[in-house]
Amino acid sequence: MKKIRHLHLPRLCLVVVLAVFLLSDLPGLVGWKLPYAQPAQRQAEDTVSGISQAAPFAVEQEEESEPETSLDAVHTISRVRFSSYSNRGAALCTPGEDSLKDDPALHSLYEKMKAAAYMVANEKGENGYPMAAVRVQNEQISSGRIGLCLSLLANDCPEIFWLSRRYSYWYEGNDTVVQLYAYVSGNRCERLLNQVKEVVDGVIESLPPGLTELQREQQIYQWLAAHCTYDKTVEQVSDNWRSYAAVGSLLGGKAVCEGYARALQLLLSQAGVTCRSVTGTAEGGGHMWNMVKLGDDWVYVDLTWDDSGDEGPLYRYFNLPDSILLQTHTLSPEYTLLSTEELDENDGLLNAPVPACETDTYTYYRNFGIQVTTSGSEKDQVVEAMVQAMKSGSPTVALYIPEELDYDDMIEEIFRSAGNRFMDEVAQANWQGANISYSDCVYYCLKEERGVCIVLRR
Repeated sequence: MKKIRHLHLPRLCLVVVLAVFLLSDLPGLVGWKLPYAQPAQRQAEDTVSGISQAAPFAVEQEEESEPETSLDAVHTISRVRFSSYSNRGAALCTPGEDSLKDDPALHSLYEKMKAAAYMVANEKGENGYPMAAVRVQNEQISSGRIGLCLSLLANDCPEIFWLSRRYSYWYEGNDTVVQLYAYVSGNRCERLLNQVKEVVDGVIESLPPGLTELQREQQIYQWLAAHCTYDKTVEQVSDNWRSYAAVGSLLGGKAVCEGYARALQLLLSQAGVTCRSVTGTAEGGGHMWNMVKLGDDWVYVDLTWDDSGDEGPLYRYFNLPDSILLQTHTLSPEYTLLSTEELDENDGLLNAPVPACETDTYTYYRNFGIQVTTSGSEKDQVVEAMVQAMKSGSPTVALYIPEELDYDDMIEEIFRSAGNRFMDEVAQANWQGANISYSDCVYYCLKEERGVCIVLRR
């Protein structure tokens, strides 16, 4: 006859206590944190605090002729040749200059302004450091058209970062004489330009060979986001011009929208990616962002709005079509559609003709996100991405939910359902040493791009 052993209550309690102890210590043994709460879902905001508008022009019309700044009084800045990707040459984009070719007087003024920008005095005057004066013969050009040329030049040439928005002009008979100014002396301009060249060349030369235009764009976008932050103190600083220029982003690591846009334009151009800057409004204030040409298609990019959080770029405003970006942004008018009177009243927020952006082919999540499937066959790929993200110190993982799947249903299945995919993927990643805290993770739903950005936390 078999003997039956009864487990008495004291022994049962001891077993339960030991089991609880072992289970509670299990996460420390295998690197898996128990999910006490679901990760937080956040919507990517369409607003950014502290967006500063582009600095307005300051115009002075002299009643009488003033002495022109002579060539003997200026320092000629040596032009630099930036490195280009795989020595292919820069993808220069000058929509402003190109649009003026049918107007001989304005095209001449533009070209002479560009030449004068490299001849800057070392002695400061009342309005800044004067450049060599510009004269256009046999044409009395209005203040609005002069401001137009200066605005187009600044937008075409981010490397001329010292160009002030202050200018004066006067008429001598039928001639127009324009005096431009720089923020710093000619000697200082040259030193800063060489420092900018060193940074730009370093970024371009760090790009691996064989990258596509899209891959080059993404790597430069990521680099600039990592090396620049939004300058929230710009209104409190009197000498704040650097934050509005490429030099602020590239050398100082602080900029407002204009500094972000001009730095990105300079870097992408040297990487062989066609890029231009455009102005407009967003959240009620003046704003600047970029347009990028990939293949035969133009798309919008707004790194300022993408780099507003602590997690780094969410790629929410990366290569967007009109149908998405213009929900939150409004372009300034194209100058070709303005009358002379309207140009005279404009404060410099205008654009050369802007092409349509009609494709979503190049959005970040479509091209760089891990594609979600109904079967969950992407699990191993997601786990590996999590492990590598935690090792790299850039703890984000991008997912792409293709059009044939219901976006909201997949979000429910991945993140919210009992025993969801994300919980399992975190557990598997932690088995491989990732040390992710499931409940502290955050995910952003970017429905219009059909993307999800997961921010991992320890």
